[in-house]
Amino acid sequence: VEAGGKIIQSTLNFDAEHGTTSPMRSKEEANDYRYFADPDLQPIKISDEWLSEIKSAMPKFPKQIAEEFANFYGVSKSDAALFAEDTALLAYFNGGVSCVSNIKMFIKWLIGPIRARLAAHKIDISAYVISPETLAQVINLVADQKLNQQQALQQLVPALEQKPDANVLQLATDLNLLICKDLDELEGFVTEVLGKYPQQVEAFRKGKKGVLGLFVGETMKMAKGKADAKKVNLIVLEKLK
Repeated sequence: VEAGGKIIQSTLNFDAEHGTTSPMRSKEEANDYRYFADPDLQPIKISDEWLSEIKSAMPKFPKQIAEEFANFYGVSKSDAALFAEDTALLAYFNGGVSCVSNIKMFIKWLIGPIRARLAAHKIDISAYVISPETLAQVINLVADQKLNQQQALQQLVPALEQKPDANVLQLATDLNLLICKDLDELEGFVTEVLGKYPQQVEAFRKGKKGVLGLFVGETMKMAKGKADAKKVNLIVLEKLK
């Protein structure tokens, strides 16, 4: 234009190799297209009330669900996002949340070991044979320190997958998984373990505190995992005084 040229209304072709354009076909003027108003279209009034009604009927977006989930349950945004982006996972959670005593543990199980277990078997959580209410009962036993988490995941959950309608407490009892509450029995295990490792006992009393884990671990083995590790720890410390 500055050089005296004229802009021609046209569709241009771009030559990527040379970085130039060339006319492909000319474009008509707007009036040549014969635009005209549609006589059948009536004026539309968009009120604030109508917009508000539409917005209230819309489902929540994943971002909003994640924010509300994180704030309400006190979990990280990344954990909340897993539920917000997976409607089946969220539905399963909602099915068991009212039955579980430790909600954060429920959340951790769902996005951790249970999710991994389902992935390994290529099963969607919507098709999981263990109902959310049943899984909540398992978690309640762990939260109440009646069941060791490792045994719950490695033995009770697989057993429930075979018998999803079984009574959780009864099945745990039948499998001999419930934590031993008999202090005399636990103290007997600890005494036996300490008797096996006199040198390590002496080393502990001289300041080598790292061997404490050995005593606790060996006691847990004798109890076949049916003991509360914290309680065993206290008994060991008491006997080592």
